[in-house]
Amino acid sequence: MSAEALVDDGSGFTLVTRKRGGGRGRKESPTRTTAGRGAPPAGPAASAGAPDGDGNGDPGPDEETIRKRLIAPTRELARVEYVEKVLGVLLATPVLRAGKAVRLVGYGIGNFGSSAVPRLQYCCFRELARRLDLAAPAELFDPVMTASEIAVAAADGIRAPRVNEAAKRKCHGDPTVFFMPHCGKELYDNLLWANWTVPHLAAVVILGNSFAFYVENAIGDELKKTTRYLAAACGCATEVVLENPVAPSAAFNNTSVHHFAVDRLERLPASTWDEAAEPIHVSGHEVVDWLR
Repeated sequence: MSAEALVDDGSGFTLVTRKRGGGRGRKESPTRTTAGRGAPPAGPAASAGAPDGDGNGDPGPDEETIRKRLIAPTRELARVEYVEKVLGVLLATPVLRAGKAVRLVGYGIGNFGSSAVPRLQYCCFRELARRLDLAAPAELFDPVMTASEIAVAAADGIRAPRVNEAAKRKCHGDPTVFFMPHCGKELYDNLLWANWTVPHLAAVVILGNSFAFYVENAIGDELKKTTRYLAAACGCATEVVLENPVAPSAAFNNTSVHHFAVDRLERLPASTWDEAAEPIHVSGHEVVDWLR
């Protein structure tokens, strides 16, 4: 892979536009920016982490215990100024620069009452909800969330929808930030399909796994065959890689902010937008509507 452009824009970011050769019909990788001193480690996305309990139907810790457990990760995020760094990147996107109130939706962070990695992700999400100018209460969904976790989120002003929409959330052109660290690529595919028009995608910002990583590690047409919308979006996304000074590093490794410029979306072939069939992801013989 060779870099086509390397630009210092004066903001401390380095903009790298890459193209990967070899694969027939392969789209170019996303425009990629590194925020901070280094890119995240190249490796598979970390899982949300196993709960501390035995995983056999235990309801998990109570609300008071969860609140106490959130103190340390909140301090860790403050120590490394991670939320400030993320906010800086988000506010620099065209979606948030427009100055309109935004929606904040989170998917798949796991049991933050029981596991260290989800706790860091929840604390980051909570701080973003507090600091962004929101048009409506932030929403956070994971099918494994316990009643106590839902109650803690509610006390923090965060709604926990009870319907599993499998990330097929239509933003209808309303500026929306989706917080999805370490979700499966099928969920990104679902989200992109739900907003598969130029004006709708242009209103979406995704904080999640690096799209460029998917492109760089795909074998042949694998990405296009398994996640059509993600594969197409990779060719027109602008990606800012987030520096990851947080401990444990698994909370935000390989994490980027992605947004979509109208002019790049409009350069896609017209066929890109045709026959936008709803994706149905299959594991074995079962249809899967929620993949972690």
